Amino acid sequence: MPPAIFTINVLIRRDTNQVGGVMEYRLLGPLEIVSDDGLLEIRSARQRIVLPMLLFHANRVVPLDRLVDAVWDIYPPATARSQIQTCISALRRLLGAIADDQILTHPAGYGIRVSDGGLDITTFER
Repeated sequence: MPPAIFTINVLIRRDTNQVGGVMEYRLLGPLEIVSDDGLLEIRSARQRIVLPMLLFHANRVVPLDRLVDAVWDIYPPATARSQIQTCISALRRLLGAIADDQILTHPAGYGIRVSDGGLDITTFER
């Protein structure tokens, strides 16, 4: 598995007027998720690849084959597709209720829903 060549920060902050949290994704610096409960770490190398792939294509579907290629590059194992599904499930569990319905499943692959202003790279480009 090739090492990730980028890192991300994910800042989760709660809006006191809302039931859930507000997600702000940062694609610079070390990979971390900060919530009201403190720092959550993404230790899995696969999650460190899959989550940024989804974020770089926010609000669009990333084909499953593209995620497989990102994680394994040349020689994916026969179980690669199911391992990506497991990785997505683990990301959903890690992000918990704050990111409920943020990571979407589509017949062609997966996507992540990011609100306007929730992705620093988009804000920077504007």
